[in-house]
Amino acid sequence: TILREVEEEVNIRLHEEPYRPEYLLLETRTGFVQYLVIGLTKGDCDIINLEAEGKAVPLPFDRLEERLLDTMDWVPTGYAAVLMWLALQCPGADGARFAGKRPADLFNTAIMEVRRRRFRGEPVFEQDAVSKG
Repeated sequence: TILREVEEEVNIRLHEEPYRPEYLLLETRTGFVQYLVIGLTKGDCDIINLEAEGKAVPLPFDRLEERLLDTMDWVPTGYAAVLMWLALQCPGADGARFAGKRPADLFNTAIMEVRRRRFRGEPVFEQDAVSKG
């Protein structure tokens, strides 16, 4: 069932093996549930349709910090998924560096940005801004 839903919603076909760590994430405010496989590589799946509703978004490692610091572009579960991947030392991308930073350093940078925004009472994600408005 999960493989069929991933194919339908994200438009990728996962190969049955090898599987990476799997998680279910729940956004408590919205009730949105996300199935997450950490560390998939291009070899673990076939992209079916890049023009679909749910789609893979190419993001070069050297731009990840810039994108993580612009939190308003993220949904909370998507942001959490990337933070989990960084915290697990980037399964599927062994030895990855992000504009010279190690995964743990980039994780800490992102967490500090979220904490800074929360401390100042600023919205972190777009849905935070909408719920205050």
